[in-house]
Amino acid sequence: MSKKTRSFCLLNLCVLVFLSFARAIDYDLEVQTLSDMYTALNRPWKMLNWYKGNPCEDMWVGITCVTLSKGRSTVTGINLRGFNLTGTLDFQLGNLQNLIKLDLSANNIQGEIPHRLSRPLKLLRYVNLSHNGLSGRVGDFFSDMENLALLDLSHNKLTGELPTSFGALKSLRNLLLQGNSLNGPVTILAKLPLIVLNIEDNQFSGVIPENFKDLIHSWIGGNMFDDIEEEEERIQKNKQQSSSCCCGH
Repeated sequence: MSKKTRSFCLLNLCVLVFLSFARAIDYDLEVQTLSDMYTALNRPWKMLNWYKGNPCEDMWVGITCVTLSKGRSTVTGINLRGFNLTGTLDFQLGNLQNLIKLDLSANNIQGEIPHRLSRPLKLLRYVNLSHNGLSGRVGDFFSDMENLALLDLSHNKLTGELPTSFGALKSLRNLLLQGNSLNGPVTILAKLPLIVLNIEDNQFSGVIPENFKDLIHSWIGGNMFDDIEEEEERIQKNKQQSSSCCCGH
């Protein structure tokens, strides 16, 4: 089977799995939520077709939909990366119950990340809010995203300690927090099934969890951890050994 055929089959399988778990849709609420989002982001000119019609039928820019039973559609993705967006995140993202991917990276969105979702987003897998101007503490906004696999909050102005709710992200494989002013311990991340971890250039302190030592794809420099120099040296050595093994094959 060719790579193209395998990719097509995998995509169809993902859609079928999604359809089996998709939640009942309140179409009017989805439209209202996206309209509120448009307003919160200061009505950007690149999103002009957001002010009327249906996000799926009228192909609103940056919106991905999946058609469910009876020909009805639901919003599953929002990708507005690099749209020069301003404004805030002052809208009810939890109303988009079938959302799988959210990418608002590389913009100029300001303010705080809302403390908590109005409703849990059980299907959400990918969240990228990196390279914005988000500030303040990270609350429990991500606590009900049980299937979240990638979270990128890097290169913002976030402060304070990581919330204990991060420990509930049992599907999280990729966590990127570099380039903020986050502080305190990172032991809450110790039991997560991480593959990629980047927490460079913050103000984290305390002990480095033992399982971090097994991560090939990890960056922890620019913090105030105990024995940070020794740990960085060990990680770099592991990466070099891994690279040598790959080259040998």
